[in-house]
Amino acid sequence: MAGLSDMIAKEGASLGATQKSFRCLLLAACAAIGVCTGAVEASQLEQFVLPGGTQISWITDHKEHPAKNKFSQQKMTNKENDLMSLRTFVQRCAATAIVFCSAAAAEAEPPERGPMGPRNAARFQSILLRDFRTVKDGKVICYNIGTAAHAFGNLAVLQKHLPEAQVTVWADAPLDASLAGMMRKRFPKVAIVTGSLKDGEATPPGLAEAVKSADLFLISSGNGIASSVAKSLKEFQEITEKPAAAYAIGCDRSQFPILNQLDSASFRDSKSLARAEKSENDRICWAPDAVFDFDCADDVYAEAFLEENSWLPGEFVCCIPGQRATPRWEFFGGPASPRAIQLNEASAAHDQALLREVITYVVRRWRKKVLLCAEQIPEMALLAPLYRSLPEDVAASCAVLPEFWNPAQALGIYRRSAAVFGIEMHSQVMALGNGIPSAVFRHRGFGPKSTMWEDIGVPEWLLEIDDPDSTEKACTIVDDLLSDPVAAREKVRHCRERIDSAAEAAVRMQFRRK
Repeated sequence: MAGLSDMIAKEGASLGATQKSFRCLLLAACAAIGVCTGAVEASQLEQFVLPGGTQISWITDHKEHPAKNKFSQQKMTNKENDLMSLRTFVQRCAATAIVFCSAAAAEAEPPERGPMGPRNAARFQSILLRDFRTVKDGKVICYNIGTAAHAFGNLAVLQKHLPEAQVTVWADAPLDASLAGMMRKRFPKVAIVTGSLKDGEATPPGLAEAVKSADLFLISSGNGIASSVAKSLKEFQEITEKPAAAYAIGCDRSQFPILNQLDSASFRDSKSLARAEKSENDRICWAPDAVFDFDCADDVYAEAFLEENSWLPGEFVCCIPGQRATPRWEFFGGPASPRAIQLNEASAAHDQALLREVITYVVRRWRKKVLLCAEQIPEMALLAPLYRSLPEDVAASCAVLPEFWNPAQALGIYRRSAAVFGIEMHSQVMALGNGIPSAVFRHRGFGPKSTMWEDIGVPEWLLEIDDPDSTEKACTIVDDLLSDPVAAREKVRHCRERIDSAAEAAVRMQFRRK
């Protein structure tokens, strides 16, 4: 019956709750009849239209089973007279299904219950999620709102598509007050453990218990497999010999040795997936970046910001400047990169001019206000110079983010905006995942992650900022974002459907035991 169950789930995926339940009941009853008589397999089902237009999967192979399948012998040629009445069909199917299900239930043990629903023994039940790795002064901090949002997004994906699972997060260090507050608000039952595995033992005890109880080590969505995560994975497998997986990550060939050791892996963009197909791991698929599912918004912060600036929801857009290379050494210490400094200096004037022209166009053509904001801490230094470069009448309609924010505060603002655009990626991922039209202005240093916009179905909202006519193209994209809000949000809705469908399929593949 496993194949039929999957078919039932697939049948209901695009329907409303009431229609889904009714349609799946009919399919289940029909399938039960066929299976009980030995007349059918899942491969023998196709679409059949009942009176009123209701479609179900129907048994069609009457040549192979002419005697067994009574329904298949009926002549159905006249729409009104030859089709079995819906009421009679339901009565017969329900009676047979009840007998079948009752007999099966009599022999079955009652399902064990997990924290959010019945457990499914075919799927992993206890997951150790490895994330929260940006540490300074002994705490996990929010240096980049996209990086910080990954763990929350991954937890949201698991909660949505694998609700019976018990998830524990393994972090590099305790969370700072801001991130800890977000976790308490959004995932109050999720435990966070820290520490390391040394000489076959876990320290402190909380990690030891998490490792012992976990039946899957999961690498969280992100750019790839960091060295610290690879080290944790190796130690985990040496101690437990339990399987490991990675969800919605980036990929390059240097990661193949680790990828080959995983039970399964999914990749957040088509280019990464294409690379991974050259590895030895054959359990791979596409799964959209988990930040699309980040939904922990700080509404209090957002309402206070709008009130302070006398702005209304929908009357402003968010613009995120960026650099070609992130100067992490300025915040975390360590040696500076002369090449990165040179790259940023060479492109700064070009990138600022592009954003200045687009902001001016937004204000003058569309009468929108603009919030200049940052995705990561170093970008805060770009906001004031960009603001000062604006024409006076344009600057009067703009505001500058006063201090760096956490992802919940950012999402609270993004949800109230008309659109988000800029030379970054995950602010737009976060915004689009929450229904806001968003455009990515990418440069050569973006890597494969920007392919996500093509993968989810909006390549027209992707700009190559180094193209000769990039300013004109950027204004065309802004027109598409703002000229018809209903049409733009309809595009976003289709993207959201594609994201959800891919995530559900990835979870179904990755979290089912071999």
